[in-house]
Amino acid sequence: MRIQTRKKNYFSKKVKVLSLGLILIGSVLSLQFQVFAAALPGPMTVSVAKSTFSTGENFVINWTASINATKYGLSIWQAPYGGDPIWDHYVTGTSKNIGKLKAGSYRVNMKPYNSAGGGADSNIVDFTVENSAVQPGVSSTFTERYNAPSASDIHYYSSQNTFVAPNCTWYAFGRAWEIRGTQIPHYGGNAKDWWTLTALHRSKTKPALGAIAVWGGANNSLNQGNGHVAIVEEISHNGKIVTVSEGNYLGSSFHRETVKEITHRKDCGKFLGYIYIR
Repeated sequence: MRIQTRKKNYFSKKVKVLSLGLILIGSVLSLQFQVFAAALPGPMTVSVAKSTFSTGENFVINWTASINATKYGLSIWQAPYGGDPIWDHYVTGTSKNIGKLKAGSYRVNMKPYNSAGGGADSNIVDFTVENSAVQPGVSSTFTERYNAPSASDIHYYSSQNTFVAPNCTWYAFGRAWEIRGTQIPHYGGNAKDWWTLTALHRSKTKPALGAIAVWGGANNSLNQGNGHVAIVEEISHNGKIVTVSEGNYLGSSFHRETVKEITHRKDCGKFLGYIYIR
């Protein structure tokens, strides 16, 4: 009987030891899981100083520090937000000076990271950048054109625009009217003639938003010396680089291009200057 009692006590102790071991292992695993879960970055909030900036301002993004975060993914998209972000980098700290942005609508989003992974996405912030150097006679809310005008747009498709679509003169007349709200004088003739016929202010070197860029024409099969006109949509690098929209350029009824050498543009001929549409 004593032998059986001893055996029972022996096995009972082994079961207790085994149970304590399993409990200890479970506790360690639970603690490890809790530590791992707690190591993920906490929530964060993004903010900007205001909802509207000008093209001459430096744009600064601020955010609240995320607990346990060692870096942040910062992404900026430009409208219509369908493609890749225009700015997409890892940053540290609680603010970032992005520098100057061109006119348009933008969206900012961030995400905190550390060695354990990524935390939850931040809030989304939308803001607008407006052109700061608006020429006289043009609204301060100058809106660039990125696409061809619709067939219902009277600035282009009406009896008041007597130029032949899709010639460059047809587009420039309609776009200038659209920008300033009233029609510019109807010069007639070829594009190159606008430079000599206009009574509006001109500049041979200084671009302005909404201004009409005029070329004298190239004697080739594409231009035949008739000249070319386009509308200035964007200005950068102190006027050395301009973005224009235009009609009938290189076979396209609507064309938009950033021009680095305005005086040496393919098939346009000699650059004459800018007509201000005020």
